[in-house]
Amino acid sequence: MFERLSIRSRAFALLAALCLWSTAALATDTDGDGVTDEADVCCNTPLGIPVDADGRPVADLDEDCDVDLEDHALLAASFTGPMAPLPGNGTPCDDGDGCTTGDVYVCGVCVGGAVVCDDGLPCTLDACNPLGGACTHEPSPSTCAIGGACFFDGQNEPGNTCSVCDTGTSQTSWSDAADGSPCTDGDACTISDVCITGACVGAALDCDDGEACTVDSCVGGTCEHELSGCECVDATDCNDGVACTFDTCVAGLCFHDASGCDCAVDADCNDANACTIDTCDASLTCQYAPNDGAACDDGDVCTVSDMCIAGACAGVAMNCDDGIACTVDVCEFGTCINDPSGCGCQDATDCNDGIACTIDTCEFGLCFHDSSGCNCVVDADCTDNNDCTIDTCDASLTCQNVPTDGAVCDDGDVCTVSDLCIAGVCAGEPMNCDDGIACTVDSCVAGTCIIDPAGCECMSGAECNDGNACTIDTCDATFTCQFTPADGSACTDGNACTVGDTCSGGVCGGSPTVCDDGLDCTDDACDPPTGACAFTIFANTCVIDGSCQESGGQNPANSCEVCLPAESQTSWAAAAAGTACDDGDPATTGDTCDGNGNCIGMP
Repeated sequence: MFERLSIRSRAFALLAALCLWSTAALATDTDGDGVTDEADVCCNTPLGIPVDADGRPVADLDEDCDVDLEDHALLAASFTGPMAPLPGNGTPCDDGDGCTTGDVYVCGVCVGGAVVCDDGLPCTLDACNPLGGACTHEPSPSTCAIGGACFFDGQNEPGNTCSVCDTGTSQTSWSDAADGSPCTDGDACTISDVCITGACVGAALDCDDGEACTVDSCVGGTCEHELSGCECVDATDCNDGVACTFDTCVAGLCFHDASGCDCAVDADCNDANACTIDTCDASLTCQYAPNDGAACDDGDVCTVSDMCIAGACAGVAMNCDDGIACTVDVCEFGTCINDPSGCGCQDATDCNDGIACTIDTCEFGLCFHDSSGCNCVVDADCTDNNDCTIDTCDASLTCQNVPTDGAVCDDGDVCTVSDLCIAGVCAGEPMNCDDGIACTVDSCVAGTCIIDPAGCECMSGAECNDGNACTIDTCDATFTCQFTPADGSACTDGNACTVGDTCSGGVCGGSPTVCDDGLDCTDDACDPPTGACAFTIFANTCVIDGSCQESGGQNPANSCEVCLPAESQTSWAAAAAGTACDDGDPATTGDTCDGNGNCIGMP
């Protein structure tokens, strides 16, 4: 139990805590006040209020887990002299932390809201520098943040296999793929495409058919050979300068029969001698040049370091000298024989080496100690291939394998860490590759954590395009696509007969186009593909000079012109000949139409 501080001591503690308060928060800190939940006596402190080591607001003098006017009264009472009045809530101030904004007094304490540094990418660690308030976005290990999207280490740039996320080079820009990496340059007329300094380069497809009378080219990955001229008229045009060939001209092409020559290619000149370089020269004659210095086999098992010299294979005699002057050393059938008949022991008693497991013998005057019944002769004979034992051969030629518990070792599994020897066995802890994202398959391969997003719905918003202009498509922190209605945004509903198209509830729609010519004898409509208004005249009517006319109706200005829909619905037609009319001349009688739109009377 801590001793309760006096009011005056708590006042000074308040002033000290305000000077030293840190904004750092721990992973298990629910209210974000910098004190873990296990040690926090006030687990719901409002964000931004400074707290002491126990998680209690530093100005909470009455220990009720808040800061109010009662606390201020207690603080004022602890001072003998006058005390400045408590600043009003909402009064602007500066809490000295560059990572807060909108700082104001709350119950006498200067508090600011945290600066939001979220860049929307799940693969970056977003933070704020308290000294300057600048946001930083550090890509997490094994990922790149490029162009507003996340990529895993080794992932190619979309559409470019020669550009890759290489976290060892840069986590914020694309890196060149390793030179020689396979790729496709999109040209069917190249082969062996590989990446070179970040670009896909291929070698041109060789379409040469060896015929001089063709123009060789590649079209869409296929070789084409177009006949274009000939190389000869008769055999005199085909002399290749090689005496042993029979030169002819057939159908405009030269042919050279080499059946009378030594060779046509180098393979025709093989003399089965590894110490010569066999070639067919320009005159189609075989040449055999010494291949001095090349390795070979002289067929003698009692020689070593066989080498070609002056076109022949020769070796150096095997060294069988055992360093014992009294033995006769020779090589027989590739094996050294060391005859000890001239050397010195009489019987096995002269050869006792004091080791129980050896069989001691005297042969041809030499002592031999057969250790085949022993565990070992040297330490190397005792290796158990276990890093967790010390392997030795003791004086009695018996193997000793002593465990080295606690020693650092290698269990041979690159996907374990902290390998140690335990009871003579090397074991490690599995590498933790869990990235905390449910849809990824996390595993360790060859010592590297592999985060496979194949089961995730997306890596960036670009992968969540639903083709609907009326939704905002994003990829959230769990790599799941979210489609939020973009209500109020301008759009196009695909119907040219609507206007003012806008998004509503994630659907694009507009107001119908008004097509009205003011005439009651036309059917007014809008054509959806073009948006143009169409005015269809009803049957048995005409629209002339902006007015509707019934069939047979006369032109008010000329009674010999009438509406005849069968002839035209948009212009006057001539009335039938003989139709009564008035030519306007009082001196004429019997006025009738002449069938051409004219009124004629008789004098």
